[in-house]
Amino acid sequence: LSGAQVAADKLVLKVGDNRAEIDFQIANLFDQPIRMTSLLRSERFLLDPLLKTGSSRSSGNAEKGTAGKQPAGKPSVEEIGPFDLPVELKGEVRIGQTLYRGLALEDFLLRYRLVNNVFTLEEMTGKMAGGTFREEATVDLGKKGLVYSGTLNLSGVQADPLLTALMPDAAGTVLGGLSLDTKFSGRGTLAESIRKNLSGKGNLELADGRLSAVPIMQGLANFLRLEELRDLYFSGAKGNYTLQNGKILLQSQVTGNDVTMSPTGSVGLDGSLDLQLGARLAPRLAAKLDRKGEISQLFTAQDGWTELPMQVAGSWSKPKLSLDTTAVTSKITEKAVSRLQQKLEEKAKKRQAEGTDDKSTQDPTKELINDALKGLFGK
Repeated sequence: LSGAQVAADKLVLKVGDNRAEIDFQIANLFDQPIRMTSLLRSERFLLDPLLKTGSSRSSGNAEKGTAGKQPAGKPSVEEIGPFDLPVELKGEVRIGQTLYRGLALEDFLLRYRLVNNVFTLEEMTGKMAGGTFREEATVDLGKKGLVYSGTLNLSGVQADPLLTALMPDAAGTVLGGLSLDTKFSGRGTLAESIRKNLSGKGNLELADGRLSAVPIMQGLANFLRLEELRDLYFSGAKGNYTLQNGKILLQSQVTGNDVTMSPTGSVGLDGSLDLQLGARLAPRLAAKLDRKGEISQLFTAQDGWTELPMQVAGSWSKPKLSLDTTAVTSKITEKAVSRLQQKLEEKAKKRQAEGTDDKSTQDPTKELINDALKGLFGK
């Protein structure tokens, strides 16, 4: 301590088994805003024990009835902020290994600054689940509910351990190497305001993965009575999305040996679904689905795969699958016109063979089709 300046070198912080060293400097202790720089270093600093402690204390306070003092009909919580913090901060956090909800992080680096009530996450990087992550963000603390924006990049991260940490109920449902690039912005810290104000867009890819016990695939397996669809193995899945007005607008492609899909449509942040599934079955599975050949005659493409125009409504946990009647009608019409043209071509060839064809007509097939269409429409 020298006048208004304070400095610390290798100040040791111990929390349970965690140990970290902190360097910091304060340039003007008695003036505002206070200007401070800091560096925290640790070879191993586990977050999980700290989070469990905080969780138990929070639940204990709730049990003492602090939440029950809110007047009837009034919301129990409101947006935080605005904050007016008389400080300017600039700092780094370097941790060799840490643990967050069971997910191991390595080479964790965090650089940040706080100026004029705007917190800037200059970079947050590290390794996790076989891949890397990087995030940048800004948060305006001077506005009620906070205003924030940022970018997030994941490269080659295994999806299952990530989902297990963030969404335990989804553990084991999505496997594969995940890569993600996304931009986001929003305002609010409450669930309803986040859904209303959050927006963003991005691209994602999954490589060499599997969807297991996913409600949509379970619904498709039940609808088609094909047990092979309950677990979908794929070599690649990719797509892009736009988040606006509480909905994720999605365009994607999933490629597998037995099944491909092109889901397009919207997924609500409340879990609602409005998707065109765009499923296609390989001949091996199509044969099990269509033993009488009735479906294959209508929906089999030139490459031998069978198209299934399915649409999905309902919610993520309870999807409702049905045939897309518009697509089915279009296919029926297409096949009907094709068969009509085939019949007319056969008739034209027969007329030519019998010598009854009108020599002045260069395209007898086209003439017969036109005559047929005139008859259909009464013109």
